[in-house]
Amino acid sequence: MTEEGSTQSSPITATFRPNDTSIQVTVPIVSGGGLSFEIALTDPVNASLGFDKGDVSTVISNGVSVASAIASYNANQIVSPATVSDSAQNVASNLDTLQNIAAAGKLAAITLTDSGTPTLTITPVQTANDATVLGLISGNYHAAVTGRAFDVGHNLDALQTLASASRLGAVTFTDAGTPTVTISPSQEIADAQSLADISGAYNLSVVGSTGINTVAYSGNMGTYAITHQSDGTLTLVQPTGTGRTDTLTNVQRIQFGDVKLALDMGTTQASGETALLIGAVLGKSLAFANDPIKETVLGNVIALFDQSQYNMQILAGALMRLNHDNLDIWTLIAGGNDLTHIAQHVLTVVNGQVPDQATLSAAVTALTAEAGSLATQGTWLANEALSAANQAQVNLVGLAAAGMVYQ
Repeated sequence: MTEEGSTQSSPITATFRPNDTSIQVTVPIVSGGGLSFEIALTDPVNASLGFDKGDVSTVISNGVSVASAIASYNANQIVSPATVSDSAQNVASNLDTLQNIAAAGKLAAITLTDSGTPTLTITPVQTANDATVLGLISGNYHAAVTGRAFDVGHNLDALQTLASASRLGAVTFTDAGTPTVTISPSQEIADAQSLADISGAYNLSVVGSTGINTVAYSGNMGTYAITHQSDGTLTLVQPTGTGRTDTLTNVQRIQFGDVKLALDMGTTQASGETALLIGAVLGKSLAFANDPIKETVLGNVIALFDQSQYNMQILAGALMRLNHDNLDIWTLIAGGNDLTHIAQHVLTVVNGQVPDQATLSAAVTALTAEAGSLATQGTWLANEALSAANQAQVNLVGLAAAGMVYQ
């Protein structure tokens, strides 16, 4: 090479000077410009250089447009992941295609060129299906989500991801009238922030599955209008100003800002068993006295019944053993901690009258027989708690209709 110059075999150009030890090569890209790199020359004087367009794949440089990235991807010309720099409108309009590029590992990042905080207008489905590419957008932006209530409910977790990152703007429904969003109890709690971003009137249907299902509301219980429906569901009207009615199906617990409400009040359900056991020991007026201390006791016992290793007989036996030292509840409530005082107290509470001598003697005999074994202790108290007389005494039917307040 004896003179300065350049050679070009479209679309690749190579520039060199006499006695250089390298050649500067420029590979153009679809939108113009290109990536420059050097090729070392082992024999600068006698070097020759040839290119064939088919032998070189385009390498996308930083800051290309959405259109350029898509065109290069479709032409299989992206060697290393591209960085896109374009408007929010262009990104949103091609979000699904950009997701494909990102899923193929060919997209590194996206920079929105709009001033201020850009807005991406997308659908609820895209918040989930295009989550990878949305995560590649650098800087702050707001996603304005518009779609059907059905799609909002089915993609609420993805909406919550955006809300948690302060990237979710308003969520607007396209349905006519007042739509209903259907979600699970866990979503009602975990996705509360995304629900708060929904604009306009809507209703919520919360449908639980198996196990104990819990929902949560930030306001105090007294600020909500709660109605038990004949079909077993419960409707809860939000405080004035929100206009939302929630229908709860197969939901056992509600957490409010001040108290909790148990709805699983059957004789074989945790809260119902709690009401019967504590009611048999303390009596209705004391057990459900609208007192934070008693409500905390109820909550602690419910938590034990929720655990599969505990049942009515086991927990009744534990109560029978609280008759010594600083744990002597029986002397406090029954006037003594011997079996006769315990039996007379429970029978009086459950039946509403002092037992006759024969009934009392039979009870003491049963308590004496079971007292020596953890496997049987509590059987008598459990039977009394589950009896029809005790169910009437605690008004279990009424508790089932209204729910039981606890802490």
